[in-house]
Amino acid sequence: MKLEELLTLYQKEKPQLSPRTIQKYKSIITMFARDAEVNNIYINRNKCIKWRNKILERSSAGNCNNYHRHMKSLFNFAVKEGYLDINVFQSIQMLKTSKAKCRTINQATIEKLVEIIKVDNYYSQHAWFYLAMIDTFRFTGIRRRQLIGIKWCDIDFNNKTLYLNSEFSKNGNDNLVPINKDLIHHFIAIKNKSKNPKQSEQVFNITKFVNNYKETQMNEAHV
Repeated sequence: MKLEELLTLYQKEKPQLSPRTIQKYKSIITMFARDAEVNNIYINRNKCIKWRNKILERSSAGNCNNYHRHMKSLFNFAVKEGYLDINVFQSIQMLKTSKAKCRTINQATIEKLVEIIKVDNYYSQHAWFYLAMIDTFRFTGIRRRQLIGIKWCDIDFNNKTLYLNSEFSKNGNDNLVPINKDLIHHFIAIKNKSKNPKQSEQVFNITKFVNNYKETQMNEAHV
């Protein structure tokens, strides 16, 4: 059985996997097939270790562990369904990683960034948009992917809440977060600039206001 076939069966078993997760699996098995020169599920431990070490030459231990976890999950499924007797990835230890420091931005840096946006020749033209974006990060703690996933139907102006769709969440969970007066004002400003946007449209979509972009939807690279 080829790795692609196993992934197809795995998807049927887990229909709630997000498109992003499925694409991740596809990328990993493609990488494995290329580096280990094996495109089927009948692989030995030595091949897996060599693949891991090859990845480590060009990437971090954290990424290696991430790929390892995906492959282990896939092969656990193969064992469960009787396609394999053992999961070779189970016997391979995860690599040690150093704990990443929590990356936070202090108030002084935020104030400096805000000032730059207000005076910069480019950013000042749409300061209302970028300042709204910064405050949304500050007051909600969301990630970039969650920001671009916010649609107008997710904002409840009456109850002052913001719905975060599980599709854009790292842990795959929905969430409802409160929003303060500052964010309400920001969202109203964007809505007015957007000229009666549809409920299904992105709230943060810089491509609507700046002609430099070829895309019609804002993505993580734009944040």
